Amino acid sequence: YNSQNILGFVNNKAKETILISAHYDHLGLGGEHAIGASLGEVHNGADDNASGVALLLSIAKVLVNQNTKYNYLFVFYYTN
Repeated sequence: YNSQNILGFVNNKAKETILISAHYDHLGLGGEHAIGASLGEVHNGADDNASGVALLLSIAKVLVNQNTKYNYLFVFYYTN
């Protein structure tokens, strides 16, 4: 697989890190990994409405300005 993951890190200098992740549109117009979608057709699914990415961004926006007892690693996964 080709990968273009996006990472963000909030360093609160804590001993523990919490991983929060979401999958962004990884199938787009189908292909060999799309289930039931022909090449060139939109592969509908939860990844196409960006709900996970929207939630991750909302959480990051809140946590980036808070000094808590945890570090936070935000990962947006992409696989093509």
